[in-house]
Order: sequence, then C-alpha cells, then structure tokens
Amino acid sequence: MSRESFSPESTNPRIRRSFAHAKINTAIASGKPEDKLAAVEAATAASKTVKGIGFGRQAVSAILNSTPPVLEAWDPHAIDDVYPGRGYAGWTSGDFVRHYDVVQEALGIVTGVVHRKLETASEYRVAADIIYADAVEKGYLGETMPPSELASIGERQQLQLQRVDWSIPGTLRQSDAVRAIMRDSSPLLPR
Repeated sequence: MSRESFSPESTNPRIRRSFAHAKINTAIASGKPEDKLAAVEAATAASKTVKGIGFGRQAVSAILNSTPPVLEAWDPHAIDDVYPGRGYAGWTSGDFVRHYDVVQEALGIVTGVVHRKLETASEYRVAADIIYADAVEKGYLGETMPPSELASIGERQQLQLQRVDWSIPGTLRQSDAVRAIMRDSSPLLPR
C-alpha cells in the first residue's frame, strides 16, 4: 500500500483529514459503534497537524450530535461542565477502557477518569476494598457484595479498576461521548 493512499497512514496530512471526514460520515450514516470509534481514532490521528488541530474534538461532537440520547433526559454536557461532590469507583472492561482512552485523546484534555489494570490477586483484593469502601461511603452497602466476592469477579473477568471524579471539567463530556460511541444507533430500516 502506498503511503499516499487514502488511509490514516498517509504521509499527506490533507489525505489523512479527508480520510477522517469520510470515516465520520460513515459513522454518522451507519450508527455502528465500531464505525464511530474508527472515526474518532482517524480524526484524532489527523488532528496532529496545524490545520487539523481540534479535529478529534470535532469528531466527538459530530457523533454526539448525531446519536439519539440513551435516556430521554440525556442532554450532552459542554466540555467544562462538572458535577461536584460525586464520583465513584467500580469495575470496567478493557473494551470500555479503550473507548475512554480514545475519547480522552480526541478531546485533548485530562479528565477525572482513571483506569488501573490489575495483575495479581492481591491487587484485585485492594481494588475490591476501594470499591467496597466507596459503596459504604455512598450508602450503597445493601446493594454491593463483600470485597472477597468483588475481587473474585474482577479477577475472573479480568476487569480494571475505574475511578471517576465528576468535579474535573471534561469528565461528563467524556462519559457522554463514550456512551454515544458505544451505543448502536444504526437505522432499523434502510434509508
């Protein structure tokens, strides 16, 4: 494949931006999560030039604006919106972490979402204690499992620890974008 081909690997920044535009249009038309993720990745790669600055953020906005809300009351947040006083700790899958990382890079900001990949049984036990303590602090004690069961589930499913701080600007927007990208909004009938 030529380096000047229509792809994100092209050495020509104009071709990379055109490729990203095509990916965004495909994602909006299809509504498929995999197309949305590929569009954000292509736009972020194309934004590494002077003329492409902010292109990843534009792709995220375009996908958010074209995806019907997950909930009726869902109104995508502005980049600097915050929700003070609430955060959480919990398990998340590697696929979900990948989506968060792609969106964070596209937005070009550091948000209040931190993921930690765990390797050993003792790391899973420590993470389970963090999740359990968070549930106790928030009054969800009756709705959560004991730390030993949490650790067992996390280790068995190879989950990662996710800690979220909604008081950091960009965190709500990142969460909105991840939900929009992961939601299959493909049309039921051909257009």
